[in-house]
Amino acid sequence: MAWFTLFDQEEVLEDYIASDRREQAEKNAQITAKKLYSNKVSVDVIAQSLGYSVKVIEEWLSLVPQV
Repeated sequence: MAWFTLFDQEEVLEDYIASDRREQAEKNAQITAKKLYSNKVSVDVIAQSLGYSVKVIEEWLSLVPQV
């Protein structure tokens, strides 16, 4: 007897795909943040534009030590 039904397998696959998309979106945001910062855009503007906190942007840009 299989532990997973077809529905369970589809749900797991959908969750995996959604997680992969979120990870890729974050990677793209990091790349964009670095490009904007190299063009003298402020961290505050980058954070607001990308929808992340200033703290997260600073971590991506290595402006604050990561704990």
